[in-house]
Amino acid sequence: MALAAVGVLAGAVLGLLGGTAGAGAVLALPLAGAAAALALRDPRWAVAGTLAAAPWGLVELAAGVQVVQVLGVLTLGAVVLGRRPAAPARALPAELLWAGALVTWALVTTLPSSTFQRSLRVDANLLVGLALCACVVAVCRRGPDLRLLLSAWCAGSLVVCLPALQGAGGLSSRYGGALVEGRATGAFVQPNEFGTYCMTTVFVALALLLAGGRRVQRGLAAAALVAGLLGLALSLSRGAWLGTAAGLVALLVLRPALAGPALRAAAAGAAALALLLALTPLGGAAAVVGQRLTSVADPAGNPDDHRDLVFREAARLVAESPVTGHGPGSFKVEAEEADSLVAAYHRLHAHQVPLHVAAETGLVGLALLLGLTAATGAAVVAAARSPAPSAASGPVAALGGGLVAVAGQGLVDVTFQNPLVMALVWALLGLASAAAGTARATLPPARVPGTSPLAPHVPGAAP
Repeated sequence: MALAAVGVLAGAVLGLLGGTAGAGAVLALPLAGAAAALALRDPRWAVAGTLAAAPWGLVELAAGVQVVQVLGVLTLGAVVLGRRPAAPARALPAELLWAGALVTWALVTTLPSSTFQRSLRVDANLLVGLALCACVVAVCRRGPDLRLLLSAWCAGSLVVCLPALQGAGGLSSRYGGALVEGRATGAFVQPNEFGTYCMTTVFVALALLLAGGRRVQRGLAAAALVAGLLGLALSLSRGAWLGTAAGLVALLVLRPALAGPALRAAAAGAAALALLLALTPLGGAAAVVGQRLTSVADPAGNPDDHRDLVFREAARLVAESPVTGHGPGSFKVEAEEADSLVAAYHRLHAHQVPLHVAAETGLVGLALLLGLTAATGAAVVAAARSPAPSAASGPVAALGGGLVAVAGQGLVDVTFQNPLVMALVWALLGLASAAAGTARATLPPARVPGTSPLAPHVPGAAP
């Protein structure tokens, strides 16, 4: 039954590929069969494969369907139909309940949406992201599971980030670095999306380093960390830079013991980066990066930004429909209407995630987003700052720092409209939730008051 179901899904994928890849789809059939068998035997590999396939996530197969969406559906099928992990069952994390409520509300707000077809596409991406998040939590029960998924992300990041270095010499800036042309985009559509990916990769790599594991995994994490930092610098995304700084502060607050190693790693990284800039063609980009960095203090330096008008337009849309908003994906269309304050500027988003969510899904959607943020934060803090830390406490702190970085960037930019960015941010949430669950599961059992610390406690026995 499971093989038949996966066969149907694989057949659908091959059908999509057939229109664009021709005989390549037929040649891929044995590989697809082997991958399906492996995914059903161990669903962790289905999730790992999806994370590692980020470099090709935005490749369009047919009818607007992209690789990341197809992989999300196949991964869900493998996790639902495949062999269950040999690990104790866990209660559904509160953050997943909030996530489900948020996506459900987005579906509800689609019904009265002013842009119904566009909203349906956004809903599909939300469902794929939520499914990937749930799959990560479902298969990641122990330390080795977490290290496998982190390693898959890091492996994919090398393919995304390193090729971006080739175009680093073509940067040019105006308005004191407020506007830069030739910024790196990697496998993404625009530089700020690439910045989000590199930013999250930095924290995933740190989590893998803190998770221990084999020497190969630590080497992969170190390489991904360097690639992520270089890609982050060349994306010239000020929002991603600010988010990274906030995430690193959060990491050190969650795990103060990491302050010393972090400072030593930062010093070594700065020295290596300086040497790299001095000995390679990247040196020409250093001046532009410096200008861009100083422009952070002057967000209005670009006269074409019009951010104040965008904020006012988002507030106007919230006031027009405060409960359900105008529907997922509607901001761009509403902002081009004749009565819009930014009709002449063709703005894609509200430049702030809270404002954007409120404009599209109403104040209820914003409340659910804040609830998801609070529930995730509580889970991460409880696991990372436990008085009896486990081996997973370090990765929890790093992944929690990554979520803080995403939230920090979200205060000045909106990048989740990209389907791949959305899926990977959901995956990061799943990794943080799974790591927190692993940390809680490995804590020593609480001692019953009035008993000896050495006396074993029998479950169900009276104290």
